[in-house]
Amino acid sequence: MCSILGYPVMVVSTISVKEPGTGIFRALLAELKCISDEQNYILKIENVLPPPFRKYLIQESFVFPGEAWMCGSGYWFKNPQVLHENIELLSV
Repeated sequence: MCSILGYPVMVVSTISVKEPGTGIFRALLAELKCISDEQNYILKIENVLPPPFRKYLIQESFVFPGEAWMCGSGYWFKNPQVLHENIELLSV
């Protein structure tokens, strides 16, 4: 299993979402965050492209390294301060 900042990582490599705050994606994201919280994982969603998807994930406490216009990875951890303090170590 890979790790980031000393924590195991659960990776969602690619996901296509038409409306990020609704339907099955909302339920899936809630379940992934719950598992990550229980297992002390960092949740990483790779290849986040559409700006509305990125904005939604930021509202859900995801952290994105790099510039807002970049297609990149979003990270979620139960203690977001860990991510914010080490954002320069996270891959885009």
